[in-house]
Amino acid sequence: MVPISGLSSTLDGLNYPHISFVESGSLIYAWYDGAVWTEEVILATGVEDLSATSIELSSTGVPYISFYYSSGDLGLVYK
Repeated sequence: MVPISGLSSTLDGLNYPHISFVESGSLIYAWYDGAVWTEEVILATGVEDLSATSIELSSTGVPYISFYYSSGDLGLVYK
């Protein structure tokens, strides 16, 4: 089992979960659509330099994920 860190979660308008986390140096976005879980690599650094994440959904359901690099710099991605 690969350890994960920086887990954050939120619910969409249908109360389905959306989560962000760091696994093996990659920022992962995962969501449940009521039937299956889908997981997507949003950012792959190849090194262990990502930490805490935070996820929010816009009013139209677009995920915005903020995260920290180990240097303390802040990053923001959206799908």
